[in-house]
Amino acid sequence: MAAIFAVARPAAAFGTDFGDSDFKVRWDNSMRANLGVRTTAPDPVIGANPAFSAGEYSFGRGGIDTSRLDVLSELDAQWQGQIGARASFAGWYDLAYQNHAVKIDPALAAAGIPSGYGPNGSGLSDYALNRYRGPGGEFLDAFGWARFDLGSVPVTVKAGRHSIYWGESLLLGGAIHGVAYSQVPLDLIKGFANPGTEIKELYRPLGQISANAQLTPELSISGQYFLEWQSYLYPEAGTFAGPADFAFNGPYGQFAKLGPNSFYFKNGGANESRKHDWGTALRYTPGFVDGTVGLYYRHYADKLAAVLLVPNPGGQGPMSPTLNSPLQYQQFYGEGVDLAGLSYARQIAGISTAIEAAYRYNTPLQAQALGLTTPPAAGLAPVLFPNGLPRLIGNSYQARGDTLHLVANALGTLPPSMLWSIATWNIEATYSRLITIRDNQDMFFGMGYGVCRSTPQLSGAGLAKNKNDGCATENQAGLGASFTPTWYQVFSGVDLLMPLNGSLTYWGNSPVTLGGNAGSGTYSAGLGADIRSTLRLDVKYIGFFGNTLDNGKMVTSSNGLLSLLKNRESVVFTAKVTF
Repeated sequence: MAAIFAVARPAAAFGTDFGDSDFKVRWDNSMRANLGVRTTAPDPVIGANPAFSAGEYSFGRGGIDTSRLDVLSELDAQWQGQIGARASFAGWYDLAYQNHAVKIDPALAAAGIPSGYGPNGSGLSDYALNRYRGPGGEFLDAFGWARFDLGSVPVTVKAGRHSIYWGESLLLGGAIHGVAYSQVPLDLIKGFANPGTEIKELYRPLGQISANAQLTPELSISGQYFLEWQSYLYPEAGTFAGPADFAFNGPYGQFAKLGPNSFYFKNGGANESRKHDWGTALRYTPGFVDGTVGLYYRHYADKLAAVLLVPNPGGQGPMSPTLNSPLQYQQFYGEGVDLAGLSYARQIAGISTAIEAAYRYNTPLQAQALGLTTPPAAGLAPVLFPNGLPRLIGNSYQARGDTLHLVANALGTLPPSMLWSIATWNIEATYSRLITIRDNQDMFFGMGYGVCRSTPQLSGAGLAKNKNDGCATENQAGLGASFTPTWYQVFSGVDLLMPLNGSLTYWGNSPVTLGGNAGSGTYSAGLGADIRSTLRLDVKYIGFFGNTLDNGKMVTSSNGLLSLLKNRESVVFTAKVTF
């Protein structure tokens, strides 16, 4: 933070036209420092479960859970507004992970039970260290563009790594349920660390070719064809916001018991998609509608994983021969999903409002974390899979079916009053509904299917689950909102802000991954100072909430991932400078 204060000066992005008005270049840079301190002690009930112990114990109360410096550099060049290029680069380093040891519950460590990274006190994997500690860096945008006319039709074409996000969603909940779901991968590391982050800050560009044609002043058509695929970025095991010790790309495996025997299930990595997503959209703004109507069709591969157990031939794993691995878990990403969407946006009394609907055909449905795709014993086959063993369909063993999703939002400002100079707000409601199940119905982690049945056989084997364990229900609804009052010129050149954010799933468990679980959500409250539009200082209190089940000694199951983070409250100090 001292370094950021030292370079703070009036915003002066580098820009030049090189002596004429035809060729222009602009170079913008920003640096952000985050310092996070955990305010709660590890929960011994959550930490007593080997599947959740490292995330709960790796940072103690009062411990610094992030001490991170981020740099973002953006370069734009254009000639006569007709052709151009853009590149951006992000770099980071986090001192909190410089000598980070993965710790687990002391009783588990005394019993010799390993974490997802091996024995107690092991370090993070190279993948997790690169993504969290660094020094790390990556190019984000890297594309060229051109504008030209086809007859009387203006056309814009982009080629390279960039992000396009259709629809009207504002927050993370809308991104999961809207027409743009899986259109671009999202940075959930940032999303979990900063609840209330606007969706545009979570985009991760992908290589693609996209085009937009303005057919008439009221009608435009857009299309895109992807040249690469990437999954979402996840909070990794053993990090402060990592909800489960087996997830996702970082850990080596997970300790577990099948009956009286102990095992260490190997992390088998990801079954990434090799398909090329594509889509098209129409946007129509006729005068008689007094708003903008959007029609969308997309064909894509899911970018959110289902983590499932599959056979591990030979039984070798990272802890062999001490603990063998008869099974391994892998990340599966369902391919061949079709989405049809409709949106409508308009201004009402100065408030921007929007609604959108998306129908997903053949979409992967909610799967049990570490769900079995094969019976651990022959006698359990008819209990777990009464309709036959699951099949690998479209790159995943997940159940496949159709779902309906709705998103409605509004954003606006409140005028000056005795309480503030101005206040901005937004609110977004989401809804999802299961329509039908088409394939692999025994793999659906939903009420009435798979292990979410109350049959005597499942109950007798200790495998039966219900909605309190996270089983999906037919319907789900949630809400997210933010409110930020601002006070101008409290001091010379200084504006103060108070950002307040929250989200809640108040009805049901969604039939799709990360769609929301009843009683879970996020919140954050803070105070910020904008100094001469160059230096931004913030302090925020951040937390999560949700429901878990336990046997009095340890958590036995959870209703969604957020519930596993309900004890990870923290205060985060942020300083950001642009130049």
